[in-house]
Amino acid sequence: MTSGDAPSPGHALDRLSSWAWPAALAAFVAAAAVALRGIAFEDAAPGRLLLDVFLCALLAHVATRGRGPQARATLTIFLAALAVRLLAVLVLDEWTARVGGPFVVSPDAAGYDFWARRLLDSWTLGEWPDIRRPDMTGRWEVGFEHVLAAAYGIFGESSLLGRTLGGVFGALAAVFVWLVSLELVPVRVAAWAGAAYALWPPSAAWSAWSVLRDSLVWALLYAGIWCALRVARDHGGYAFALAFAGAFLALRLVRAYAAIFLVAGLVLAFALGLVSRWKGIGRSALLLGSVLFGVEAVLTVAGFHSIARVAIAVVRRDAILQPWSEFESNPKYAVRRPHAHYLKASLVGNAARFALGPPAWAPTGSDDERSMDWLLPTMWLWYAILPLSAVGFVLGLARSSAFRPIAVVALGLAFLLTIAGEGAFYRQREMLVPVVLLAAAIGLESAVRHPRALALAAVAWVFLLGAGIACDLRLRAFPAAPVEVAPRR
Repeated sequence: MTSGDAPSPGHALDRLSSWAWPAALAAFVAAAAVALRGIAFEDAAPGRLLLDVFLCALLAHVATRGRGPQARATLTIFLAALAVRLLAVLVLDEWTARVGGPFVVSPDAAGYDFWARRLLDSWTLGEWPDIRRPDMTGRWEVGFEHVLAAAYGIFGESSLLGRTLGGVFGALAAVFVWLVSLELVPVRVAAWAGAAYALWPPSAAWSAWSVLRDSLVWALLYAGIWCALRVARDHGGYAFALAFAGAFLALRLVRAYAAIFLVAGLVLAFALGLVSRWKGIGRSALLLGSVLFGVEAVLTVAGFHSIARVAIAVVRRDAILQPWSEFESNPKYAVRRPHAHYLKASLVGNAARFALGPPAWAPTGSDDERSMDWLLPTMWLWYAILPLSAVGFVLGLARSSAFRPIAVVALGLAFLLTIAGEGAFYRQREMLVPVVLLAAAIGLESAVRHPRALALAAVAWVFLLGAGIACDLRLRAFPAAPVEVAPRR
């Protein structure tokens, strides 16, 4: 192979798998540090969890040792992602301890921890509370509370355990992003995307931010995508169809609106496949459609809202379309719509703010500090990859029939987040990071062959970003008068 030749798939896998031992050492050191921190506070639960995680990783390595470098590369991705996220657990646990406790950064985390402990207490008494009862949390998604309660029951009740569990789920999400990438792009591009997401600091930080469900949602979402792609690749693999049913069911119980995008992606992918006459697309569509219908039928019989009703509720910004209990009809617990002057902001402005960050593009209804996410250091990583991602999106849409459905669904997700978000875009933006990194890997591979396209994208990007920051600084110096909003009748 000459220096000008493209690297072979085996060469890319070998280079990635050669980092297995350094990644394992880093993960072991980080895990030992987390376990020792727990022991220092008389909390052995994180150590028990991490011991089981390493035992499972060892068993997976032994079981797949003869399957070539791809299994070793997958293990490398998991261990590297786990090491980074456990390091984030250490840093953030110490920081939150100094500023007021593990839940000071997130009221949601306090709610998850409270209901998980209450569920565990009920289970110890031989009771099994109805997860659909609105008097439990007033929400339709209480799956994470059950996962957390099970972890508390197995390993011990600990907020550090909940944070560590988020890091483990984040590492699993990195594995599924890597596996999805292998199905969509060449191995060398997938290696860049998988490694980038495994080491991506914002995703690692958010996985360990507190006792939150986000990393579990990411893992389930990309596990479902991977299983669907394997069904399509195998022209109807029943084992992967069953795994897809499990991932979709868990996603519906943990984060229902995330399941909407999984279903939308499948519909779009199969529509494109029928138009393009992909081989075996009809059988795969029938199999996965039957799985979705079966899961939805079970949930409907059990009393849950259908996926269609959830989708309409998300678009209308209502938690429930119509009250189904006195609890949800109480105005105190009703979901409030965004302020009127926020809805009057232009869609172009909202989209620019979603990508760029400066709130001047689309003012919110309050002075929430979360709207200042463009000042966060992690945002500059986002800014750095977007020119590459823009080039990669264009090339992927033009050249890759496999990448096209993922890209179009990602753009649709960005559109919905743009019209629904109210200032916490930094959290919602993380849902798109794997696709953006995958597009960036495609753009990186093509940058050498298309330097002019990358240069034009970078110039346009710098201009837009500079304009947004300048506009925001101007409004800070000369703030506009407050807008009166008529009370809602």
